Formats: sequence, C-alpha cells, structure tokens
Amino acid sequence: MLLWGVLTPNVSDNDHMPYSFYFNILPFAEDVREFQFPSFSNLPASLLPDEEQQEAANNFVKMLDLAPSDRKEMLQPDFTPNPALEEPKQFNDFLHQLCKFCLQNDLRSFCDFLATKVFTLISKTEAADMYQIFLHHASLDIVETNSFFPPSYSFGSYAKAHKSFFLHE
Repeated sequence: MLLWGVLTPNVSDNDHMPYSFYFNILPFAEDVREFQFPSFSNLPASLLPDEEQQEAANNFVKMLDLAPSDRKEMLQPDFTPNPALEEPKQFNDFLHQLCKFCLQNDLRSFCDFLATKVFTLISKTEAADMYQIFLHHASLDIVETNSFFPPSYSFGSYAKAHKSFFLHE
C-alpha cells in the first residue's frame, strides 16, 4: 500500500519519552471536496428565516431519524464514524495542530509554507502508477523522488517541486 505523508516533530516534556516524529497520512485529491456556497447575508431580509422559522427547521431536522419513536437510534451520527468523512477531517485536524505547533514554537517559515497552499494533492491513479514503478525497487525503504525518477516522468507537481518521499509497507 502506498502512503503519502508528512513527518511532524514530537518534542516531549517527559524525560522518559524520547523526541520523535509522527507520520501523518495525507489525503488523495479525490478525498478532498471543496464546495463554495454563497453567503445568506447577501439575500434580502424578506427571504431570510425569522427566529421561529429557524427553530422549526432545526426541530424538523432533529426529528429525521430511522429509529421508531419508542427506541433509541442505533447509528447516531455524532457517535458513528463515517470513513468518507473521517479521513479529510483527520487531515484538517492534523493541519490545524501542525500550524498551532509551528506558531507555538516560532516556526514561522514552515507555517507560512503551509499557508501558501503549495501542496498539490495527487489522484489515487497517479499514486498507483508511481507505486508500480516503485515496486521495481522494493528493496529500498525510502526513496527521494528527484533522485529516483527521471526528470521526464510526470507524477504530480507536489512530488516534483517538494522532493516528497514514498514509504511502502
């Protein structure tokens, strides 16, 4: 299985815990969805719901479940993980924690680098193509892409521009 990720430092305050790195898996392009919705603030007041209408809509949504009224719903959304939603959420949580760590430790350049949106996620198809080439050299545990692939091989702008690493299991 091919994994793309980022190593982040773990600096321990505990003397018995050595410094280490966390390997944080990055999502593929298909895993990220960006939907842009217009703001309701641009609508005329006559089209916006009043307090009573908003409360009625909220109560209606709360009533939408698949369980009979005399039993508790088995798959409560707040307590049932959805794999399609969890991976992007974990990635966003990771980026949030990484930026927080950078700011707390005055690592402005890395935090600024993250904010520039230089990262380009590749598709699973591109990753599979790269993995097939990578399998020919399976004896290597970590391979630097710029020294491994010929310059003419196109495998995504992120890997080319940032010398990313492939890790395999």
